[in-house]
Amino acid sequence: MKAPRVDENLQRFKNGPLIAGPAIQNSLPDLFGDMSPLRAEGDDEVRQIWIRADRGSMEDYGTFEEFRDSSMVDTREEFEKYWQWEYPDPVKWYHVATARYREQRFFYINHELVLQYEPDPDNERIIEHIEDGLIQFLNWISGEIRREIALVKEGPVRYNRYLEEHLPHEKRKGKIRRSVFWDILGDEAIRLDQEIPSEVIRDLEELIPSIWDYDAVPGLTRVTAADFFRFCEICYQANGYFKDEEPRLSPLEQYLRMADGRHGGLTEIDMGSHDAFREWYKSGRSAGAHPWEVCRGGNSTHISLYLSERGDEWVVSLAGSSVVRVAETVRMASALYRERVPFHLRDAHSILRMIKGEDFIGIVPDHVFPCYCHGLFPKSDLIIDFMNLPHEDRDRVIAEASWYPIVQIEVV
Repeated sequence: MKAPRVDENLQRFKNGPLIAGPAIQNSLPDLFGDMSPLRAEGDDEVRQIWIRADRGSMEDYGTFEEFRDSSMVDTREEFEKYWQWEYPDPVKWYHVATARYREQRFFYINHELVLQYEPDPDNERIIEHIEDGLIQFLNWISGEIRREIALVKEGPVRYNRYLEEHLPHEKRKGKIRRSVFWDILGDEAIRLDQEIPSEVIRDLEELIPSIWDYDAVPGLTRVTAADFFRFCEICYQANGYFKDEEPRLSPLEQYLRMADGRHGGLTEIDMGSHDAFREWYKSGRSAGAHPWEVCRGGNSTHISLYLSERGDEWVVSLAGSSVVRVAETVRMASALYRERVPFHLRDAHSILRMIKGEDFIGIVPDHVFPCYCHGLFPKSDLIIDFMNLPHEDRDRVIAEASWYPIVQIEVV
């Protein structure tokens, strides 16, 4: 089976896995038995291996006429480029894994759940029939798993050495120095060291010893909602969000313009009362809300300014390390410092290294969305920014990056 056909079959599972009950499990290939020679990991008995499919010819990919009729291409040259862009390598690799939880068994391809064995015949999600084309696809997977495991058994060291040398970098984890990546991108790079004024960077360098440790930064004895919105205004003014606004907006009005909007009632309490703020903070009204998201954005691209209780004190914390927002965060930190507001900066060391181009960008496999990937990398590498291997300048990035060892495939 060629890679385009494999990918076509995988599209069947985009809306969820195939859930097979006891009545039809015997009509499917024994994928879990196929994987059983592999060493299991963890309580869920995870087993994993790589299988491969040839790219095939352009005819395996499709026909020029089909692509032209769908307005995707106009010429045969464009059709060929389209094919080579989607399948740049002669072989495409697929990660396969199984896991178990109690009596349920799970089968994954490229870390997506595609098949689940369900022991409960009354589960309403169980399917009653599996089409022949899908069984043919699962049979192909079964054969490829057995072929790979036979190669492992023949020579585990040789097999893993081959895997280390041939597994595409799109399927691996790596890291690249940000300054090196800037040089590769040239004019397309987000040059934080040039975007942020040098005096602001110096402020951050001076601040690092006193703001990186939450437990050590000075706290405030009393805080009101008005204080919080004033801190927000300092941050907003540092970035000139309202510099052309007339008449001048109040701190609360600026917050309402910039924040997430889910304030949990913070804007409705007595602005000047410390007791009102404490009562609101302890009431739980902020549960499920985002009162501290002072610059709205996506899950990883917003900027937050927190107030949190630490014993008898309140701590101001600033967080915003996304590469597309970090310049704003650094300007805010400098402004809070100059206004003598004590605060904690989350990921302070990593942010300083980022804006100076000294940190590493984590490269994650193409099946991983490059967000919240901290757990994939050693903590000592201080990686807080992630990307997939780009299509542009791919070979240069591969050559300049450092690549982590792959997981060794072992049989029991």
